[in-house]
Amino acid sequence: MRFTVEVTHRAESDVSRVLQWLRERSLRGAAHWLGRYHRALKTLATDPRGFGTAPESLDCGEDLREISFKTRYGNVYRLVFVIRSNVVHVLRLRTSGQPLLSPTEIDIPE
Repeated sequence: MRFTVEVTHRAESDVSRVLQWLRERSLRGAAHWLGRYHRALKTLATDPRGFGTAPESLDCGEDLREISFKTRYGNVYRLVFVIRSNVVHVLRLRTSGQPLLSPTEIDIPE
């Protein structure tokens, strides 16, 4: 089964913030990171149920899941998402070192 992947405004904002930070340091690094991000989205379109539960699920009462990807320097990024029917909603992007999301930081679609 193929899934549609929709990235929320909050997640897009998270991505923009990371890309801006990376571009200020290395255009090549930003391009590499963006490639990893897009590969993670492609993976979600084919197999979103294959990923584990995000720790934020406990506080939200929802089946939030996460997919992680790394940069070539080992920095880990997490995409927190929820599945509704055949749509994967990417809710937020978290960088290594950021605290877990609180329920007020997550907008869960109906």
